[in-house]
Amino acid sequence: MQRVGNYWHMLPEASQARKAVWDAINSHTGLRRIDEAFPASIRLGQREEDMKIILANGSTWQLVGSDRFDSLVGAPPIGLVFSEYSLTNPAAWDHLRPILAENGGWAIFMLTPRGRNHAWNLYDVAKSQPTWFAEQLTVDDTKAIAADVVAAERASGMSEDLVAQEYYCSFDAALPGAYYGKLLQNADTDRRIGRVPWAPDAVVHTAWDLGIGDSTAIWFAQTVGQETRLIDYYESFGVGLDHYAKILREKPYVYGEHILPHDAQVAASTTRFAGSRPSSSAQSVPKAAPLPAPQPLPSAPRAPRSTRPSRGRRRSRASAPSVQERFALSNSRAC
Repeated sequence: MQRVGNYWHMLPEASQARKAVWDAINSHTGLRRIDEAFPASIRLGQREEDMKIILANGSTWQLVGSDRFDSLVGAPPIGLVFSEYSLTNPAAWDHLRPILAENGGWAIFMLTPRGRNHAWNLYDVAKSQPTWFAEQLTVDDTKAIAADVVAAERASGMSEDLVAQEYYCSFDAALPGAYYGKLLQNADTDRRIGRVPWAPDAVVHTAWDLGIGDSTAIWFAQTVGQETRLIDYYESFGVGLDHYAKILREKPYVYGEHILPHDAQVAASTTRFAGSRPSSSAQSVPKAAPLPAPQPLPSAPRAPRSTRPSRGRRRSRASAPSVQERFALSNSRAC
């Protein structure tokens, strides 16, 4: 923080930032963590209500929540730290990154994996770009938790998926409570995940998960012969059904059925999707019949394994020339 400016440490929610950082006490020393990070000798003062520390060189460091990123747009930070980025609304980074580009600032992302979501996408980019730094650390690397403690966690009933996620930073471990996590892992192991073409002469069906307070997800599928092919996917957050209708209209597909959850009748009945066959409009299916069961795709080429993060340390760099970005992946219990 030698460069004078505003620095933000962001957690998914402001209340979380207060509990996890501002009020947190180091159990090993009995001291507040912010007092250890910013000793009195380098401070001019602090504002308790704003979780802000004013440093002797004129810089400020502040804890903020990325859940209210709209209220932060327009402020001029030159450094951002995203903590628990896997749980953060990705729109926060998209809205704040132009500020760093203008200021020549930097960003750091710290996380524990939660599947292959937006955090995995960013990590995958970081590994392949020369202007990024990316690092993946497991408990074997940090030694923050002994191997016998991990073994005891397994013995006491902690699932192997959760062990892989929390201690070994696995993006491929099934999320606890995920309905299809194991099935997807099995499909990957059986080489049933690959690339399939769009068949223009076959209709495209969509299956929706309407998010209230989280993302809305849409899968696009075709039945070609004995195969059910998932050919496309779209996800967004914080927008209305008109946005998704526009996305569907912009795609070149001829639609068959639009399958929505049972609780989407009112919303779905007021929205029609251009591009569907004349006899088909946006439908709410009281008990959504699933698409035909996926069949193995023996001829589909294997998805490149290089997209999977291997364990250990990774180094690469990527950003616009005016932005210095740093990406650190670490075990949450090692921080």
